[in-house]
Amino acid sequence: MLKTRIIELVGTIPAESNIYAEAAKPDARRAPAPTAAEVQINRRAHAVLDPSFPWKYAKAFAELHQHLPAMVDESFIRMAHEHLSGRVNHDDITEAQVIWHPKWAAQRGLLEALLILPDLRLDEIAGHTSLPVSLVMVYEQLFWSVRDRLNDKLFVTELCYPNTRLAQFRGDYWDTAEPRELMLHAAFNRDLDTVLRIFGARQPGEEQPAETSAKKVKARIMADADFVMRAGGGGSTIPVLDAARKMIVATEKYAPAPKGFGDDLIGLTALSMTPGESILETVRQMCDSSDHQRRVALQAALTPATN
Repeated sequence: MLKTRIIELVGTIPAESNIYAEAAKPDARRAPAPTAAEVQINRRAHAVLDPSFPWKYAKAFAELHQHLPAMVDESFIRMAHEHLSGRVNHDDITEAQVIWHPKWAAQRGLLEALLILPDLRLDEIAGHTSLPVSLVMVYEQLFWSVRDRLNDKLFVTELCYPNTRLAQFRGDYWDTAEPRELMLHAAFNRDLDTVLRIFGARQPGEEQPAETSAKKVKARIMADADFVMRAGGGGSTIPVLDAARKMIVATEKYAPAPKGFGDDLIGLTALSMTPGESILETVRQMCDSSDHQRRVALQAALTPATN
């Protein structure tokens, strides 16, 4: 469902509905009840970032025993309203509710991650999850409405990185992140193979030469370290920077180095660059310039940033 359509529908929700009310419940000791305008702003702020808005919209009317507005022509919302009102039992909606249950967090994570991948058709997603295509379609329409907004960068980023990408660089990230979170991160990077492997699906030809794997790991570590340096994290103690420093030192230790340069590079283990500066750019400066220029670049790298 498009953002513009969501905004239109938000304005038709009955005033007495408690949709998104919990998120804006005032503290009776500190603030008065929200005004009608504040209620509308709260509803809109949550609805445009909520992939389950179609389901909650239908539920808002069903709970009040009210008919949907005539302007609602989306068949899936009307079907959900019928289901919630008890007039018609839709099997696919019942199964979608099961998937939405907290008990199905990992399975739901796989389905939702696959739905974020723009190159996958619904029938292919059904194949990866062993679910009927009709069920995948209903789940996407009501509980994870993303397919119409895959080009909405703010929306997709909010779904995959609600706490921003910086959460990935915590030392305990891998140990504490939920499988669903990891799968969504992989889907954000359009990495179908990693999504499936996190869930546990074994792919043909999964093994590869150790040298190939090592090169990929090194490249990823250096890329992540580069990102941290550019974001101003040069003085932090996150593991990826430590790994990058050790890789640089190990590489230079066993590779031929220009005279008078090898000892200087060891100092990179204490690296603390200016915020926004690239770790790769600094190393490149030292490797591509004369001995004098190398020493100047190294000194700049080791000089703490000043405000």
